[in-house]
Amino acid sequence: MERISLRIEPGEYEAFRQFLKNDRQFPESYVRWLNDRSVEDDSHMAYGDTVREVTVRLDQFRRYCTASGAAPDYMNLLACGAAIARHDFK
Repeated sequence: MERISLRIEPGEYEAFRQFLKNDRQFPESYVRWLNDRSVEDDSHMAYGDTVREVTVRLDQFRRYCTASGAAPDYMNLLACGAAIARHDFK
């Protein structure tokens, strides 16, 4: 099974935090974000899953929320990453 792992540029992290209104599911620091991603990715790979890294830029996520009417929260950030991976959204 393929698992999507989101990548956020370090320079955009704080702007993502502000846009997400400090959503509790979104880690407070970029270091924590990287650590969480690494732990999750390693866990999925240990079960034989393929991990595909997808970069989400803040402008993409803003447009995704506007176009879909989605709230700017962590779950919709994941949905945006999945849409980008499927080439349903650029």
